[in-house]
Amino acid sequence: MTENKSFIQSATQIPLLMIPSKNKACGSSYGWLIFLEKTMQIVLYNPFVKHSRKNRGDIGVIKLPPVISTPNAVPYEYSVYKVVILFGNPSLTQDYVVAAIYSATNNLAIWKASSGSGKKWIYLEDVGKDLVVDDRHYTDVIEYKGLIYAVNATMGVISIDPFSRAGNNGIVINEIIRWPVTFRTPTYLAESSKGKLFMIRRIKELGDYYWHNTLKFEVYRLKDDIENSTEMEQVDSLDGDTLFVGDGKSVCVAAGDFRNCKPNSVYFTDDGFILPTFYGEVHWGPRDTGVFCLEDDSIKPHYLYDDRTQKFLPPTIWVTPMF
Repeated sequence: MTENKSFIQSATQIPLLMIPSKNKACGSSYGWLIFLEKTMQIVLYNPFVKHSRKNRGDIGVIKLPPVISTPNAVPYEYSVYKVVILFGNPSLTQDYVVAAIYSATNNLAIWKASSGSGKKWIYLEDVGKDLVVDDRHYTDVIEYKGLIYAVNATMGVISIDPFSRAGNNGIVINEIIRWPVTFRTPTYLAESSKGKLFMIRRIKELGDYYWHNTLKFEVYRLKDDIENSTEMEQVDSLDGDTLFVGDGKSVCVAAGDFRNCKPNSVYFTDDGFILPTFYGEVHWGPRDTGVFCLEDDSIKPHYLYDDRTQKFLPPTIWVTPMF
């Protein structure tokens, strides 16, 4: 792998990290970066571990099996949309789980580090055939209260118990929420700093080439006044929290804990860089980024996009800390 420079934002400085990959970054969890190789192999890389030529293949690099045998899209980057690490830092536990959203129809696959079945990927399209919720078009996946929660582009939510002794392949899948929504748009899940479940729906406008520019976000919260509630209510406040969404893992933090974070706001990155059109593919660049304020529905930039130098760059991802 060749080296690539990456800037990581901290509270006081921007250190320069050397990232030994020019392949697509699919996400970040617990301080680890997640890359997609052209062979469809998923590689977890920890930039905060001291690497050398002698130990580069040791504790700071974990290679998973290919999530699919061959790329099903051209370019290959479109074959895997998002990958997240769940249930702990791989440096500290052997019980972590990796979830991948892959294929042109955004199917979901699970890989369990502690699995005794050859550590193969478990595909929901094989084990979740009886679900009422469409088992495709997933757009986000998180861990919440000991389970995996996944949402699709029509706001359907399922829960997955990856540690069950019952079920197919050691996982149990349940439908949580089904909405009468037919229009597909990126939808995210995040746990608030107070332990509430947020669903975030990204509303876009139809542009000259394809629906691309973000107009606003709608935020829903799982009702907490009903035991075992499966109902969501739309809210106009994040109770002082700040959301970070995009191609990587969705994160929600208390704004007061991080300097310069705007409360009740959604920081978003672009989720596409090559747009399909009637005239072929258009390199759009990661320009659909900004900060959406729930209080006044305004969108402001969080960095300046340069069309001359960034037009051919892939989408950026939020790099999450090790804790």
